[in-house]
Amino acid sequence: MARQKSEIPEAKQRRVLVVEDEAMLRRTLADTLTDEGFAVRQAADGREALELLESWRPHVILLDLLMPIMDGRAFLGELRQRDGVSDILVVVISATPDKRDVDGAAEFVSKPFELDDVVDLVHRLAATVATSSSESDSLPA
Repeated sequence: MARQKSEIPEAKQRRVLVVEDEAMLRRTLADTLTDEGFAVRQAADGREALELLESWRPHVILLDLLMPIMDGRAFLGELRQRDGVSDILVVVISATPDKRDVDGAAEFVSKPFELDDVVDLVHRLAATVATSSSESDSLPA
C-alpha cells in the first residue's frame, strides 16, 4: 500500500540522520523518510555523521555498522561520549548478524529488511521523543 506524503511544518518535523555507505540504500531510506514527513540528512560514514552532529541534532539515527573511514561501532561509541547528543535514539541496520558490541542502540534491524518495517520503526521511535519546548534541542533543526 502506497504511503501518503506528510504535510508537517518543518519546525515540528522529527529529524532523522541516515548513516549508510551504500549510496543507493542511503538515498532510498532518506527519500522514503522525507516522503513520510521527516526532515532527513545523510552521511556516508561515521566521521561525516559526527561532523553533521556539530550543527544539526536528529531525533533518530539509522546507522550501518560496516562502513569505511569510521564504522558504526566507533561512531556509536563516540556519540555516547558527547554531551548534548548522547541520548539520540539509534537504530543499527546491518547484514552482520552479531548484535554484540552495539550497546547503546535502541533497536537492531538485520539486512535485508522491509522498507515499510524500518519506516514504521522510525515513526514509533520518533513518537517517543518529547515534543515539549523543553526538549533538549540545543542544536539547530
